[in-house]
Amino acid sequence: MNSEFPYEKLFWQQFEDLTIKVCQNILGIGAKKFANGKDGGRDSRFTGKSERFPSSSEPWNGKWIIQAKHTEVNTASCSDTDFSGGSKSSTVSKEIVRLKRLMTEDPFDNYLLFTNRKNPANKDHEIITRIKNEVGISNVDVIGKEQLGTYITDEIADQFDLKKYILPFRFYEKDIQEVILLFHNQQASIAIDTSEITGKFDHLSKKDKNNLNRLTEGYFKYIKSHSLQHFAKIESFLKDPRNLHYANFYNNTISDLQGKIIIKRSDFAAFDEVIEHVSSIILESNFEKLKDYRRLIRVFVHFMYWQCDIGAKE
Repeated sequence: MNSEFPYEKLFWQQFEDLTIKVCQNILGIGAKKFANGKDGGRDSRFTGKSERFPSSSEPWNGKWIIQAKHTEVNTASCSDTDFSGGSKSSTVSKEIVRLKRLMTEDPFDNYLLFTNRKNPANKDHEIITRIKNEVGISNVDVIGKEQLGTYITDEIADQFDLKKYILPFRFYEKDIQEVILLFHNQQASIAIDTSEITGKFDHLSKKDKNNLNRLTEGYFKYIKSHSLQHFAKIESFLKDPRNLHYANFYNNTISDLQGKIIIKRSDFAAFDEVIEHVSSIILESNFEKLKDYRRLIRVFVHFMYWQCDIGAKE
């Protein structure tokens, strides 16, 4: 259905539940909830014949083991060395050791590894071949996020609330990324009495705005403790004539965002979720460049809200 569902937003337990739901849907057999095994792994195990996996004409049969490996990193790939590298510490290497032990204790016929990582075709073939050869099993498949997306029905997407964060919310995040990076480089040289101006910010009444946007009290306290002390420097930075080009970037981002938020606001229970989602998009679209600026990204989005640049005002 959609390979862009935000599986990284799920907790690992939810991803396991999602995997079981997909298995029940595509295998047509009684896949059971993941449970701790004697070897320390968490598997779903059962015996039976698939109705239509890998196809209805040649279904797999026998004892099954299903594994789910979840990551919170949107850009993660099965090609990453920590997942499929040859070292003993990689996910696949450790899984092979575990599967070989299981095979001697209680032989099985079919192994499915579900992950929300991207799964390039060449790496998919390499991982499957390695598991087959080293474990001594014929039926192996790795279900990456692309293939997993084809198994997600509307019912499953609704059950796990996966439609909330899909592409219609996208905006041109490159502008604000440039603003954040330049601010990071300049902030040490911005001479300003932050205590005086922070006090001015702190005494602005936000109660009505928070109620209007359904921002929770707990998240508002988080904004104040996490980000408020930076707002004076951001304001000074954006008003500096030398930064006019980047102030335009900021304003373009605000224009894009406000339109998207108006359209998609009903998809989010609290405005806390809107802020966190916007922060995630900014980070994940260029994770390698911005991973060290995660805190500052959230500070900027908090500033947007505090300044009434995003969210309802009346």
